[in-house]
Amino acid sequence: MGHPAQSNSSSAQPTKHPASLYDALWTEAELLDYRIWPIWEKLSKYVSPTGRRLEIGCGIAPKIPSPGSYFVDLSPPALKKLEAQGGLSTAADGGILPFIDNCFEVVVSAAVLEHIENDQTALCEVARVLRPNGYLMLGIPVGMQYWTHFDEVVGHYRRYSAEHIEHLLAGAGLAIRSFSAYRIFHGHRVANLMAYFITRYPRFSWWATKKFLLPRRLQTRLEWSDRDFHQCLKDATDVHILAQKIVGQ
Repeated sequence: MGHPAQSNSSSAQPTKHPASLYDALWTEAELLDYRIWPIWEKLSKYVSPTGRRLEIGCGIAPKIPSPGSYFVDLSPPALKKLEAQGGLSTAADGGILPFIDNCFEVVVSAAVLEHIENDQTALCEVARVLRPNGYLMLGIPVGMQYWTHFDEVVGHYRRYSAEHIEHLLAGAGLAIRSFSAYRIFHGHRVANLMAYFITRYPRFSWWATKKFLLPRRLQTRLEWSDRDFHQCLKDATDVHILAQKIVGQ
């Protein structure tokens, strides 16, 4: 094929888009190894050795191998680091993807959709660039009851409900094939304290995240299921979803 050419739910307004915050963090930070995340282990089963793969908005934490993979992000420091590791990087947001139709076997969007105001448009863009029967790995926060000031500081517009997720995916021509719902919540007081430190001491916050919070999060094993989606999300704070582009969409 050659090189690809370059809602209704409870929501809140972020205090501001934290682009400068992320750029400050990513400038001095090292690119994280994709193998520390449990995503590629699951997703690699659905992509051929020569299949194109895309990740949206990963910053310096890619969930797929960098060499030969396509990345879109708004952070110049992150894009530069991904390119240094063999990634094919483009400056763009998730609302308008600079690629031709039906060109990727898999797309990853983890901790991104909640940052996009028009999430339905973003998912439709993902479906557009996915090949028929291609797969999206989507990671998002769930449960507005867990909303804190931290969500606002890092630029979230919302946390999701099971109903809203199903509505968005169906609207983009995507169907849930399996999911892994889990709970990582440190309480409102801890979350608000994290918000305080990340706005005033961003570099220290990133160091603390890597040393203490990230290892704890990575110890959370993803248990995949294809049933009881609504029930499993009732007490969850986060979910990863493997969705497939429906043929004919």
